[in-house]
Amino acid sequence: MVCRLRDAGAMDIADKSAIAELIQARGVYRDQGKWKELRTTFTSDGHISVSWFRGPFEQFVEHCRVGSGTGILGRAITCSHR
Repeated sequence: MVCRLRDAGAMDIADKSAIAELIQARGVYRDQGKWKELRTTFTSDGHISVSWFRGPFEQFVEHCRVGSGTGILGRAITCSHR
């Protein structure tokens, strides 16, 4: 029983690490304007809720993409492509 609990704990840490990496990748891809890669961080039917946007993830990506050329989103989040 103790081994199973340790295995479960290790799995939890691995899951948390994978989730943290995914969240970090989402930010990096968004900040670098890597729209194709950004889309891989959510499922096709995924929704996101951030301070300035709530809705389908695809629309979030599109808002970032369009805003990256205007600098408008740069004040709310770093969403610039240089």
